[in-house]
Amino acid sequence: MKILHTHHDYNDWSGSRILKFISEELVRRGHVVRVLTGGRERVTETINGVIVDLFPISGNLVSGIRGKREYIQEYDDIILASGADVMLNYAVQSWATDLVFPLLPRISAKKALVPCGYSRLGDKHYESYFSKLPDYLKQYDHIIYLSHNYQDKKFGDEKEIHKYVNFSVIPNAADEREFDLRISGVPRLNFRKKYGINTPYMILAVGNHYLAKNHSLLLKVVAGIKRKDITFALVGRPTRPKWRGCYLLCNGASRFIKNLRLFDSLSREDAVAAFRAADIFLHTSKVECDPIVMYEAFASRTPIVATPVGSIPEFEEYLNIANKSGEIIQRVSFLLDNPKERFLLTGRAYRLWREKYTLARIVDRHEELYNELASNRL
Repeated sequence: MKILHTHHDYNDWSGSRILKFISEELVRRGHVVRVLTGGRERVTETINGVIVDLFPISGNLVSGIRGKREYIQEYDDIILASGADVMLNYAVQSWATDLVFPLLPRISAKKALVPCGYSRLGDKHYESYFSKLPDYLKQYDHIIYLSHNYQDKKFGDEKEIHKYVNFSVIPNAADEREFDLRISGVPRLNFRKKYGINTPYMILAVGNHYLAKNHSLLLKVVAGIKRKDITFALVGRPTRPKWRGCYLLCNGASRFIKNLRLFDSLSREDAVAAFRAADIFLHTSKVECDPIVMYEAFASRTPIVATPVGSIPEFEEYLNIANKSGEIIQRVSFLLDNPKERFLLTGRAYRLWREKYTLARIVDRHEELYNELASNRL
């Protein structure tokens, strides 16, 4: 089967890594996968068997799509002439999907979309965008939501999109090849030893330095928790340029708060090792759909304290939900002082991950859907 994926990003760091994992696994299963994505230069390369076309294009229909006309035209031409059996557009409010909208009636491939939450829904600058969106959604053959109860699914219900288009809920996942030593066979890196973390406890936060990740709340927790036995490790890359996000704030804070460490260029191997080394995973984001890091914490048996965003409330039996800094500090201290509670909580979460949220299970569902769509292709 020939599969075409589009997304504005394709790497191991952002939320796009789940699409990268899926693309590579589908190649391993014998499919031909091509990805159209963003990059600093117009190049085509093969990454782990996946054909990746990078385009120096950015923006969206609201902020404006930026890029040379020749690159935008080439992108359109590839979409129309790819010969794919199935095309998946990953995330709206992004040039990689927004450019496809006017082409939908002319695309011969079966068309699927992962909306990824509609983070700008309710933003007055996007009112026109979302008023037009239902007409585009109805031209897809299938919509894949990441959560049963998040606002993108509710939008589809309210606008009666599902009268015209079939949908599935296929959540994110954590890659068992990274987190299960029995599968990977790779010796585990000692993150604390490598980076000189000597305190009894380590609390991990993972998120690139976008304002929506709400690192200001994390800093309040770090400043407010009066314990000397904790190191806070904040893993995430700066925005470009750095001043657009919170990196400068976090970097400045780390110079004055001794137990706060910033890691802005970790390899994927080291990032996974950080999950394994952590005693608690702290998630303070303001906007999420279905955070991959939640599943990665489940897979690494790391207890979670998280704000109630996106799909997180659906997992309240498997993590701790807290909204304000004082409440977060209370939950963190309780977990650190009660190892039995940590053990029971992470045991339940790990079993849930193994049963439902491994990468293999999620790829199975994508492959099954793609086969079904391709078999109905005219």
